[in-house]
Amino acid sequence: MKEVKPLISVIVPVYNVERYLNQCVDSIINQTYTNLEIILVDDGSPDRCPQICDEYAYRDKRIKVFHTENGGQSKARNLALKHCRGDYIAFVDSDDWIKEDTFEKVLSEIKKQNVDVAFYTANIIMNGICVEKRFQYFPDKMVVPQNKLIELTLKDEIGGQPWLKVMKRKCWRDVEFPEGRIYEDLAISFRPFIYANNGAVFLDEALYNYRMNLSGTSLEYNPQRNYHIFLAFKDHYEYALKYYKAVEEECLERTASFAMGYCNNRIRYIYNGNVDSLTDTEDWLRRNKRRIMRCSSLSAKRKAMIALYLGVKPLYMILYRGIITLERQKDE
Repeated sequence: MKEVKPLISVIVPVYNVERYLNQCVDSIINQTYTNLEIILVDDGSPDRCPQICDEYAYRDKRIKVFHTENGGQSKARNLALKHCRGDYIAFVDSDDWIKEDTFEKVLSEIKKQNVDVAFYTANIIMNGICVEKRFQYFPDKMVVPQNKLIELTLKDEIGGQPWLKVMKRKCWRDVEFPEGRIYEDLAISFRPFIYANNGAVFLDEALYNYRMNLSGTSLEYNPQRNYHIFLAFKDHYEYALKYYKAVEEECLERTASFAMGYCNNRIRYIYNGNVDSLTDTEDWLRRNKRRIMRCSSLSAKRKAMIALYLGVKPLYMILYRGIITLERQKDE
């Protein structure tokens, strides 16, 4: 009896990537593993991406296209997760591309090792040139158990990039990307592993090509950047506090550091917008001050900064601006 091959749902959020979309989709439809469901979510793209998506769907019946108003990458991914039917789920960003044998190799190793997840590495592409290979977390073919995966992602020692792995459908049960936030991958990085009871295998092969965009979300200056990272690590800390006490202190250290980093950046760049974000951050620091001061992972310098900021904020702002002025004078 002929073996039924598992269906892989490949989710591609699409926005303003007319220049790169063909390379991305071609790399998926030309996979040596053919039992695919390819979901292209046009996130209200203002260029020719909507038409390109429809043209691909007309030519290849494995492709489904959803057209939505612009709501961001999280909303596009969540829409696809609700409609996908695959036994496995993979993500590809619409300005990137994958090697033609990616899914064949990945499924073969998942079956061989009897795991729920397979990671692979990525080539970092800048101006069409591969500048480095990244995300080599473990030796080739190493199997990592579920509890270790959760601990390492809570500590951000394994990144949350959804396009860096193929996961069984069950891993995405009840998991949604937070909408309206940047660094949404980081916020939910550990959650799929809650259901990955058979662990993961790591493949030390660059099956993914990540196009480094120097004007991308993670690289351009955004006064709210540290706030959104703080929110992500706050999610990590709250989960660790309940279920993973072994990494609680490390999660608290990261959360407190980015909370204070956000407060500092507002002073450094004289940023007065998004007052609600500042209030939320300061309230969290106050509520957790006692734990923060007892945190062995947090430096004495950082604790002193937090204590002074919460205790005498006007004085802290004067001192911090003085330090910034001195730093700038040294650089001149």
